[in-house]
Amino acid sequence: MKRRSFFVLVMAALVPVLATAQSSSNATDDAAIRAGRAGFVAAIHARDRDRIMSYAAEDCVFLVAGQPLVEGRAALGEMFRRAIESGLTWELRMETSRIEQSGWLAYELGRYWKTTRRPDGTTKQSQGKYVDVWKRQSDGRWLLIVHAPSDDPPPAPRTQ
Repeated sequence: MKRRSFFVLVMAALVPVLATAQSSSNATDDAAIRAGRAGFVAAIHARDRDRIMSYAAEDCVFLVAGQPLVEGRAALGEMFRRAIESGLTWELRMETSRIEQSGWLAYELGRYWKTTRRPDGTTKQSQGKYVDVWKRQSDGRWLLIVHAPSDDPPPAPRTQ
């Protein structure tokens, strides 16, 4: 647990370093990461737990606001199993603004807009930004190893 938490902190610290380091992104890797992003979002829309998990590395870490740290593909699957069985549905849009790659790691920055629907019909809307870290696997696939969304603050109240 401490080791994984340390890993998350190190990755968070590396993002600015990777941004200014001699990094490159080539069209093939960018396209693969963008396809991974699109597949991940489609799997969430379909509420397909197995497909969702297929975009995450075995040792992935998801930092979801208001939730305990989700460590590992099995824990990710359990989180989505509970959510899907509870009747939640999601509409999610994610827009990538930047992908930078260095070796077998890449980070993706972007924005998201999400609507969560509960079985009772109530909805919760959120939007924000995210940083995801992807790792190229030995077979060439890119899988998520860190997912860190951050909701925007609520709009300021209007003054009259």
